[in-house]
Amino acid sequence: MEKETVNQATLQVITSLREANQAITQSVVAAQERNVKFAQSLFTSGVEVLKSHAEGTQALLQELEQQT
Repeated sequence: MEKETVNQATLQVITSLREANQAITQSVVAAQERNVKFAQSLFTSGVEVLKSHAEGTQALLQELEQQT
């Protein structure tokens, strides 16, 4: 009977550790997904800013060309 109690306690500890590991894994995966979305957003925003600056520069050059 005592051995069965120890086995049950051991099984409960193992089950708890497994569940904790699963929760940690899910949290890490979710954090990685957020990081990827954030990086994609930064890249997209950066490209949009560069395009905007290029368009502004082009418009300014055309205006200067017309003035000369």
